[in-house]
Amino acid sequence: MAGLFSKARTLVMSNLHSLLDKAIDLNSVEAVKQYIRDLEEALEGLEDSAATAAGAVRSASREVQTLDVQIQELNTCIDILLTDDDPSNDNQALPLQARLDGLTTRLDAKRSELVTAQQTAEKLGEAASQLRAKYVSMVEQVTRLESMERAAKAKEQAAGAIRDAGRLAGNGADL
Repeated sequence: MAGLFSKARTLVMSNLHSLLDKAIDLNSVEAVKQYIRDLEEALEGLEDSAATAAGAVRSASREVQTLDVQIQELNTCIDILLTDDDPSNDNQALPLQARLDGLTTRLDAKRSELVTAQQTAEKLGEAASQLRAKYVSMVEQVTRLESMERAAKAKEQAAGAIRDAGRLAGNGADL
Protein backbone atom coordinates (compact mmCIF):
# COMPACT_ATOMS: atom_id res chain seq x y z
CA MET A 1 0.00 0.00 0.00
CA ALA A 2 2.85 2.37 0.82
CA GLY A 3 4.29 1.77 -2.65
CA LEU A 4 1.00 2.82 -4.28
CA PHE A 5 0.81 6.04 -2.26
CA SER A 6 4.45 6.75 -2.99
CA LYS A 7 3.91 6.32 -6.71
CA ALA A 8 0.77 8.51 -6.65
CA ARG A 9 2.69 11.18 -4.71
CA THR A 10 5.51 11.06 -7.25
CA LEU A 11 3.04 11.40 -10.12
CA VAL A 12 1.26 14.35 -8.51
CA MET A 13 4.51 16.09 -7.59
CA SER A 14 5.96 15.65 -11.10
CA ASN A 15 2.80 17.11 -12.65
CA LEU A 16 2.88 20.05 -10.24
CA HIS A 17 6.52 20.71 -11.03
CA SER A 18 5.75 20.56 -14.75
CA LEU A 19 2.91 23.07 -14.34
CA LEU A 20 5.11 25.41 -12.32
CA ASP A 21 7.88 25.17 -14.92
CA LYS A 22 5.38 26.16 -17.60
CA ALA A 23 4.11 29.07 -15.48
CA ILE A 24 7.63 30.36 -15.03
CA ASP A 25 8.21 30.19 -18.78
CA LEU A 26 5.02 32.19 -19.39
CA ASN A 27 6.55 35.10 -17.49
CA SER A 28 9.62 35.25 -19.68
CA VAL A 29 10.15 38.02 -22.21
CA GLU A 30 10.03 35.47 -25.02
CA ALA A 31 6.64 34.20 -23.85
CA VAL A 32 5.32 37.77 -23.73
CA LYS A 33 6.67 38.36 -27.25
CA GLN A 34 4.83 35.25 -28.46
CA TYR A 35 1.68 36.51 -26.81
CA ILE A 36 2.14 39.79 -28.66
CA ARG A 37 2.57 37.95 -31.97
CA ASP A 38 -0.62 36.00 -31.29
CA LEU A 39 -2.37 39.22 -30.35
CA GLU A 40 -1.16 40.84 -33.56
CA GLU A 41 -2.59 37.99 -35.65
CA ALA A 42 -5.91 38.24 -33.83
CA LEU A 43 -5.91 42.01 -34.35
CA GLU A 44 -5.30 41.63 -38.08
CA GLY A 45 -8.18 39.17 -38.34
CA LEU A 46 -10.47 41.43 -36.35
CA GLU A 47 -9.53 44.47 -38.43
CA ASP A 48 -10.24 42.47 -41.59
CA SER A 49 -13.64 41.51 -40.21
CA ALA A 50 -14.33 45.13 -39.26
CA ALA A 51 -13.42 46.27 -42.80
CA THR A 52 -15.68 43.60 -44.30
CA ALA A 53 -18.53 44.69 -42.02
CA ALA A 54 -17.99 48.34 -42.98
CA GLY A 55 -18.15 47.29 -46.64
CA ALA A 56 -21.43 45.48 -45.97
CA VAL A 57 -22.81 48.68 -44.42
CA ARG A 58 -21.84 50.70 -47.49
CA SER A 59 -23.38 48.10 -49.82
CA ALA A 60 -26.62 47.90 -47.84
CA SER A 61 -26.78 51.69 -47.70
CA ARG A 62 -26.40 51.93 -51.49
CA GLU A 63 -29.09 49.30 -51.97
CA VAL A 64 -31.45 51.20 -49.65
CA GLN A 65 -30.83 54.38 -51.64
CA THR A 66 -31.41 52.57 -54.95
CA LEU A 67 -34.66 51.06 -53.70
CA ASP A 68 -35.78 54.47 -52.41
CA VAL A 69 -35.20 55.99 -55.86
CA GLN A 70 -37.04 53.14 -57.59
CA ILE A 71 -39.98 53.48 -55.20
CA GLN A 72 -40.15 57.22 -55.79
CA GLU A 73 -40.09 56.70 -59.56
CA LEU A 74 -42.86 54.08 -59.38
CA ASN A 75 -44.95 56.34 -57.13
CA THR A 76 -44.52 59.15 -59.62
CA CYS A 77 -45.55 56.90 -62.52
CA ILE A 78 -48.58 55.62 -60.62
CA ASP A 79 -49.61 59.16 -59.69
CA ILE A 80 -49.30 60.27 -63.31
CA LEU A 81 -51.44 57.36 -64.51
CA LEU A 82 -54.11 57.90 -61.90
CA THR A 83 -54.27 61.70 -62.09
CA ASP A 84 -54.16 62.23 -65.87
CA ASP A 85 -57.95 62.43 -66.18
CA ASP A 86 -57.94 59.41 -68.50
CA PRO A 87 -59.65 56.48 -66.73
CA SER A 88 -58.84 54.12 -69.60
CA ASN A 89 -55.17 53.83 -68.51
CA ASP A 90 -55.78 53.48 -64.75
CA ASN A 91 -55.52 49.69 -65.09
CA GLN A 92 -51.84 50.13 -66.09
CA ALA A 93 -51.17 51.30 -62.53
CA LEU A 94 -51.98 47.84 -61.10
CA PRO A 95 -48.75 46.09 -62.23
CA LEU A 96 -46.78 49.14 -61.13
CA GLN A 97 -48.47 49.00 -57.72
CA ALA A 98 -47.61 45.30 -57.42
CA ARG A 99 -43.98 46.09 -58.23
CA LEU A 100 -44.09 48.97 -55.75
CA ASP A 101 -45.38 46.65 -53.04
CA GLY A 102 -42.56 44.19 -53.74
CA LEU A 103 -39.95 46.95 -53.67
CA THR A 104 -41.39 48.30 -50.42
CA THR A 105 -41.09 44.86 -48.83
CA ARG A 106 -37.49 44.57 -50.08
CA LEU A 107 -36.74 48.07 -48.77
CA ASP A 108 -38.03 47.20 -45.31
CA ALA A 109 -35.89 44.05 -45.26
CA LYS A 110 -32.87 45.94 -46.56
CA ARG A 111 -33.28 48.68 -43.92
CA SER A 112 -33.39 46.02 -41.22
CA GLU A 113 -30.27 44.44 -42.72
CA LEU A 114 -28.60 47.86 -42.77
CA VAL A 115 -29.30 48.43 -39.07
CA THR A 116 -27.90 45.02 -38.21
CA ALA A 117 -24.84 45.60 -40.40
CA GLN A 118 -24.24 48.99 -38.77
CA GLN A 119 -24.44 47.50 -35.29
CA THR A 120 -22.10 44.69 -36.26
CA ALA A 121 -19.62 47.07 -37.88
CA GLU A 122 -19.71 49.33 -34.84
CA LYS A 123 -19.10 46.44 -32.42
CA LEU A 124 -16.27 45.07 -34.54
CA GLY A 125 -14.72 48.53 -34.79
CA GLU A 126 -14.89 48.97 -31.03
CA ALA A 127 -13.42 45.52 -30.45
CA ALA A 128 -10.61 46.27 -32.90
CA SER A 129 -9.88 49.55 -31.13
CA GLN A 130 -9.78 47.84 -27.75
CA LEU A 131 -7.55 45.08 -29.06
CA ARG A 132 -5.27 47.65 -30.72
CA ALA A 133 -4.95 49.44 -27.35
CA LYS A 134 -4.12 46.13 -25.66
CA TYR A 135 -1.55 45.40 -28.37
CA VAL A 136 0.14 48.79 -27.95
CA SER A 137 0.16 48.31 -24.17
CA MET A 138 1.74 44.87 -24.51
CA VAL A 139 4.43 46.18 -26.87
CA GLU A 140 5.24 48.91 -24.35
CA GLN A 141 5.39 46.34 -21.55
CA VAL A 142 7.73 44.06 -23.44
CA THR A 143 9.97 47.02 -24.25
CA ARG A 144 10.03 47.89 -20.55
CA LEU A 145 10.74 44.24 -19.63
CA GLU A 146 13.62 44.07 -22.09
CA SER A 147 15.04 47.28 -20.67
CA MET A 148 14.74 45.93 -17.14
CA GLU A 149 16.35 42.67 -18.22
CA ARG A 150 19.29 44.54 -19.78
CA ALA A 151 19.67 46.69 -16.66
CA ALA A 152 19.63 43.59 -14.44
CA LYS A 153 22.28 41.89 -16.57
CA ALA A 154 24.42 45.03 -16.48
CA LYS A 155 24.09 45.14 -12.67
CA GLU A 156 25.03 41.47 -12.44
CA GLN A 157 28.09 42.09 -14.58
CA ALA A 158 29.05 45.12 -12.49
CA ALA A 159 28.59 43.15 -9.26
CA GLY A 160 30.74 40.34 -10.67
CA ALA A 161 33.42 42.81 -11.69
CA ILE A 162 33.36 44.39 -8.23
CA ARG A 163 33.65 40.96 -6.60
CA ASP A 164 36.57 40.08 -8.87
CA ALA A 165 38.23 43.41 -8.15
CA GLY A 166 37.68 42.88 -4.42
CA ARG A 167 39.27 39.44 -4.59
CA LEU A 168 42.20 40.78 -6.55
CA ALA A 169 42.62 43.64 -4.13
CA GLY A 170 42.43 41.21 -1.21
CA ASN A 171 44.99 38.92 -2.84
CA GLY A 172 47.28 41.86 -3.58
CA ALA A 173 47.22 42.94 0.06
CA ASP A 174 48.47 39.49 1.10
CA LEU A 175 51.61 39.91 -1.00
